[in-house]
Amino acid sequence: ELSRSLGSMSEYVAEESSYRHWIGGAYLITETAAATPDLTFSLQSREDIALLCSNLGEGDAFQGPRGVTLRLAARGALSPPPEGEEAAGETVRGRLARLE
Repeated sequence: ELSRSLGSMSEYVAEESSYRHWIGGAYLITETAAATPDLTFSLQSREDIALLCSNLGEGDAFQGPRGVTLRLAARGALSPPPEGEEAAGETVRGRLARLE
């Protein structure tokens, strides 16, 4: 699984991840903790928006820290408009593109 995931990462993300360290090893997992469900961040510039848009995949997903796939959820200024208004079915990528 790690090898397959590593193969789908960009070169930069693969280098930053710890996957290579773990591949081929046998480990005893004694405890796990639930992942934080939400990661909040602010886009400070048009360059930030462009960089995020360029890294979005299908369904507004992108590879975050350590190769973890994250899915964007529109909140705040990117919240979808009320049903029936123009662009109600628009993706987060579409709303970001309008901000660029």
